[in-house]
Amino acid sequence: MSLMCAALCAEPATWQWVSSKQEVDLYKQETESGLIRIKAHTVSTGTISAFIALLHDTEHASLWIDRAVKVEVLAQPSETEFIVYTEFSAPWPLKNRDMLTYSNYQSQTDGSFEFDITDQHILLEQYQQQLKSDNTIRIKDVRAHWQVKALTDTTIEIEYQAFADPDGAAPNWLVNKMVLKSAQNTFVNMRARLQ
Repeated sequence: MSLMCAALCAEPATWQWVSSKQEVDLYKQETESGLIRIKAHTVSTGTISAFIALLHDTEHASLWIDRAVKVEVLAQPSETEFIVYTEFSAPWPLKNRDMLTYSNYQSQTDGSFEFDITDQHILLEQYQQQLKSDNTIRIKDVRAHWQVKALTDTTIEIEYQAFADPDGAAPNWLVNKMVLKSAQNTFVNMRARLQ
């Protein structure tokens, strides 16, 4: 789930509001490929340290990350860097998707927390024996960015921007619809876990 912030934060097109449900605001941004970038925003009960603990708890990630079947840290180059394998379920007749990402997080001088995720599928051969992922389709071009700010001692603001190409034969309209629904579900689940 790592991405170069510059690519996401540059906002090459205008964000279009999609919905506001269960205290989660969703936006989309059109791309030339027909796939969308998404942005999700919420204010939630919780702390930055609780949010970091939630991200680190890969064993229970499927309880809040929508459609996550498996999340596994394969390597940790440093205290703030992770190589992570994630598999997502897909509705029939589509095949499950998986991805290998590099994640890096850092605290900012203003006390906020940023977490970047970028695609590392080129490293999959190195980890292939651990993964046993022959029956999945590889997600490509993964770029994501989390930003978390403390508003009070018990309230945080969370923003997430992401883009990924799920590959395969699913039409863009269906992929875009699923991505928005998944982001909504993930944020609602995340808020429940933080409270």
